[in-house]
Amino acid sequence: VIVLRSVRWNLVACLPFSEFKHFWQAANIGYLGNMIYPARAGEVLKVVAINHFTSLTLGRSVSSAVLDRILDMIVIGIFTMLVLLIHGNKIDPDIGKGIIIIFVIAIVGLTILISFADYLYNKIQMLQIKGKLQKIQELILHGIEGIQTFKKTNNIMAVLLITIVIFLLDYFWM
Repeated sequence: VIVLRSVRWNLVACLPFSEFKHFWQAANIGYLGNMIYPARAGEVLKVVAINHFTSLTLGRSVSSAVLDRILDMIVIGIFTMLVLLIHGNKIDPDIGKGIIIIFVIAIVGLTILISFADYLYNKIQMLQIKGKLQKIQELILHGIEGIQTFKKTNNIMAVLLITIVIFLLDYFWM
């Protein structure tokens, strides 16, 4: 599963497969961090690690990790809706509502981000920001560049297929 997650993250970040080892290392650092530190701090550690290991800017590192997690939320939502569709009459209807809400938010958020990435990039770039806030502007612009890059790739179907396989493997082990 970690190998597949690393491959998926590599595809989402739109880097050549020769960079896979860095995604593997960062994913493992993230898993270790989640075991050691509270509040899923490993997610932050993996972003810092991939930023250190590759040529990705911090903004692109963050946006690739966020896109990677949004894909997980979408697939979990799809499978939750399937379970509710098949077994809905046997379980409490309140079960799964939270996951479906997260699913809807993830779909809407991803659609908005991908649809308006160019518009957001142009608007934020036009702002005349000076001083310390200029670093935040650059971080946001680099993050949007990551979304624009993913939007232009042909990896979307492969990424979705890998995400479904990851979910099924996680489900199988549980």
